[in-house]
Amino acid sequence: MSGLLRSHSLIEKSSEPVATRRPSRLNSAQNTPLPCSGNSHNISPSLLSPATTISATIANEFTEATSNLYTSSLIALGLILFVITFLVLGFAKWMLARAEVK
Repeated sequence: MSGLLRSHSLIEKSSEPVATRRPSRLNSAQNTPLPCSGNSHNISPSLLSPATTISATIANEFTEATSNLYTSSLIALGLILFVITFLVLGFAKWMLARAEVK
């Protein structure tokens, strides 16, 4: 099996040093793909302006959190994300239950 994997064309074989390779679309610190939403921390009234998601903020900044306040605020963002997810799923179940009654 390993011989098959070595001969497969998807495995990258580069003689270039790692420092000279082009960066990929993945964040090198966490290896998580970043959304194409602008990654801006400014709140704007326009839906079309650049922004960032809660999950991307948690993934990008958790390793940089050095103080207790910073870590606690990222955990609070995770709790807010959980509550939003819970409310959306509850609303969806309510809509499905209402549609089954009709």
